[in-house]
Amino acid sequence: MKRYTHLTVAILLVILAAAASLRAEDTEIYGVVSNSIPPNVLVIFDTSGSMATEDVPGDPYEPTTTYSGGSTTNAVYERVWNGHSYQWNLFTNSINNIACSAVKSDLLSIGYAVDKIRATNFTCGGTKKRSLRLGNFMNYDASGVGLSQSRISVAQQVLTDLIYQTNDVRFGMMVFNFNSTDDNSGGHLVAPCSADKAPLLAAVANASPSGWTPLAETLAEAGLYCAGKPSWFNSGVTYTSPMTTNKDAAGNLLPPMPCQKNYVILMTDGEPTYDGDTNAYTDGRVTKLVGGTYINGDTIGDYDGDGSDPGSYGMYGSDYLDDVAKYLYDNDLNSSLGTVGESFEKQNVVVYTIGFKTEQKLLSYTAQNGGGLYYTANSASGLTAAFDEIIADIA
Repeated sequence: MKRYTHLTVAILLVILAAAASLRAEDTEIYGVVSNSIPPNVLVIFDTSGSMATEDVPGDPYEPTTTYSGGSTTNAVYERVWNGHSYQWNLFTNSINNIACSAVKSDLLSIGYAVDKIRATNFTCGGTKKRSLRLGNFMNYDASGVGLSQSRISVAQQVLTDLIYQTNDVRFGMMVFNFNSTDDNSGGHLVAPCSADKAPLLAAVANASPSGWTPLAETLAEAGLYCAGKPSWFNSGVTYTSPMTTNKDAAGNLLPPMPCQKNYVILMTDGEPTYDGDTNAYTDGRVTKLVGGTYINGDTIGDYDGDGSDPGSYGMYGSDYLDDVAKYLYDNDLNSSLGTVGESFEKQNVVVYTIGFKTEQKLLSYTAQNGGGLYYTANSASGLTAAFDEIIADIA
């Protein structure tokens, strides 16, 4: 009788283990555990004419070199939101106070770190990731050391390296339309979000600087892509949402995943131009941005209620970028995903911004409204740090 009981228990354990294994595989496929699902990360890559400017220092950061500048060399600074903009505040006056070895090692070797570290005793852990930089690295990024390269060539190399070195992320890319007239406003998709890196690498290599800087229009276009809606600024184009294009290792299409996250990284070197001035266009597209019907039948306009729109910019610029970011962050862009009775998270978009050779309150407000972070960069190493810190925050 005891042998029978033991055998029965053993069989039950095998069955339960098999069931657990099946549930685990199901979890990996359908996204119950969000950490196992590669996020969609769409990079808006500035291709305006100013990206041809040759003013980016070519020398990489050397941790053994002491750079002069306004930051204390051995101090550590944290990127924080002060209620009005992002800024670097003193985290500790000496790197020797950092007790978390992983963070200290990153700061000493590459000059920056993104990790969980306590602000009280500087040990590893805590509840949030902190974006930290060594004062020496900050002085380097502001110094302009070495022979200058063009902004676009530096950005191309940095993004190419990032793509090669980053796995488990479905990168995509959007660039600005030429904007020679009001017939080519906004931006267009040059590589959809995918695990296949080849189309994206080709798109990065082919990026060419020309035209203006329609930031809000292009971010609005990115939202239409994420939602799988018709394009506003590219005639005859209807997008397929990246939320519906996941594939397994064999290339088979998978069902939408409830916990998949969606991000936009907007990198630009200037203020918005040809970007939504209601007096500059006559075909109705810009009135869409100002008060027309967007993804869920809503309007964008002054969506964040700050009263600053359309703003005061030269060359038909606008202040709608932060409004678009807030819309994309606040709203479910694909509420039809999932089946009846299935729990599906809100499919919104988190927006990060990078000011490359520029620092703007608008980019800071955009990141804050979009649930992301805002970074500035003046060098190749600085731009690498910005992208790395964003990917680390996403992960």
